[in-house]
Amino acid sequence: MIFELLLQIKCNYCQQYFLLCRSCYRGQCYCCDRCRFIAQREAQRRTQRRYRQTKKGRKAHLEAERRRRIRISRNIQKTVDDEGSTPPTSHVILVSRPLKSIGLCHCCGTAGVIVRNFPRRAYERRRSGGYYDKQEAFKANQST
Repeated sequence: MIFELLLQIKCNYCQQYFLLCRSCYRGQCYCCDRCRFIAQREAQRRTQRRYRQTKKGRKAHLEAERRRRIRISRNIQKTVDDEGSTPPTSHVILVSRPLKSIGLCHCCGTAGVIVRNFPRRAYERRRSGGYYDKQEAFKANQST
């Protein structure tokens, strides 16, 4: 029986674990759009706070506030410089900390075996078409 390999990842925001298969994995570090949105917003606020502590940042903030006060006094519609917000959706399958041997990819729902790291793909051509055999990877991962 051939198993799909699933990588268990810890969300950088909510600290929950989620699973991804190799075909869905694109370097994700957040379990859902909501966590990604909140973490990016917090990072942007930290960056703005650091920038406003510099001389150039204080001057820019002073000018922006002056323009804002003038705009409010004239009752002019405010312009938005940041990206628009869309309501975040959360459709993920979260996994508790204990590693189980079989799980589901939270993107495509593929069932598979949970591994700590995906095995490296071979640089030279192998008998199995250039990739590690999934059965060998599963056996190697179980022995560690």
